[in-house]
Amino acid sequence: MSVALSRCGEELGFGFVVNVTKQANMEKCLGNFEATVTTYREAPNKTLVGKENLETTELLYVHFSRLKYMITNSAYDAVQILIEGNEKVHHCKLLLELDTVPVTGAVSWKLGHLKMKKWQNS
Repeated sequence: MSVALSRCGEELGFGFVVNVTKQANMEKCLGNFEATVTTYREAPNKTLVGKENLETTELLYVHFSRLKYMITNSAYDAVQILIEGNEKVHHCKLLLELDTVPVTGAVSWKLGHLKMKKWQNS
């Protein structure tokens, strides 16, 4: 676990999301984008352990996707994070509804394909 994530506290929930977001934003402001991404990559793994913190996991993926878009200015990279979230948290309404990200071409097709696949499996 990264040092940044260890400072976010042990209590999982909305407070954890706020702490992870603050820590990641601080790292981003310092120009340490690798630590920012690492913080968001490790945080969902911590929340997925008990399976009772799925809402927390969803919020982390949403924040990570937005941050990825801000850092890379790539809608494709942002949508990839949402797709990864959908693969880890199945039937996640919050992540499935997030098609408001400005996407074009293959990215919108992939997100639409994922939605159709999830719909057919339910």
